[in-house]
Amino acid sequence: MKVDFKNPSVQAFGFALLIEVGLIAAVVIYGVNHVSYEHVKSEAMITLTETTPEVKPEVKPEIKPKVEPPKPKPKPLDPPKLVKQKVEPKPVQPTPPKPIPAEEKALPTPVATPTAATEPTPPAPVTPPVVKSDVDPHVVSSYAAKLLAAVQAATHCPDGVQFSGRVRVAFSLSNTDPSSIRILVGSHVTAIDEAARHAVLDARIPEPPAEMKGSLRNYQTWVDLNCQ
Repeated sequence: MKVDFKNPSVQAFGFALLIEVGLIAAVVIYGVNHVSYEHVKSEAMITLTETTPEVKPEVKPEIKPKVEPPKPKPKPLDPPKLVKQKVEPKPVQPTPPKPIPAEEKALPTPVATPTAATEPTPPAPVTPPVVKSDVDPHVVSSYAAKLLAAVQAATHCPDGVQFSGRVRVAFSLSNTDPSSIRILVGSHVTAIDEAARHAVLDARIPEPPAEMKGSLRNYQTWVDLNCQ
């Protein structure tokens, strides 16, 4: 079938068809553009939605330091007051004098103070006792000298003592047995005094003369010790 394009009806139909096609194309183009715009818009919204939110720094609450109340100042203590006590002096009681034995009163002797540098002195003679008138005084003096020599020969220095001293001792003698040995004048050194007393006990006392035997006689003598 041959179409006559010169026919006005055909031309009108073609023109109408062309317009319709143009409208359809316009609608399609509009739709495509609209869909593309909506897609881009949605992507833009999604992009904006998916953007990382701004992280704000965590603000820590400010911790205020505890303020302690001021401690009360200690009050100064008053210095202790010194209380003066009155001390009444006690009356000094006089020391009663010591009783002196009757023998010492009857026989006063000088006191010799020994020192480390005391030089030995010659022995003093023994005080002769009072004897019967029938005994010769020369015999009594001679025996007293022997007795003194025996006592002096029996002296010995105590261990650890390095002093010198002189002691006056008194004792009683019956034949060759001494008794009642006592210190009349001490040396101020106990060891020296004891050594003098032991010298009387340890002495080899000589036998008295026949006319002096059987009687109890009292003697006093100095005993010298040099223990330096």
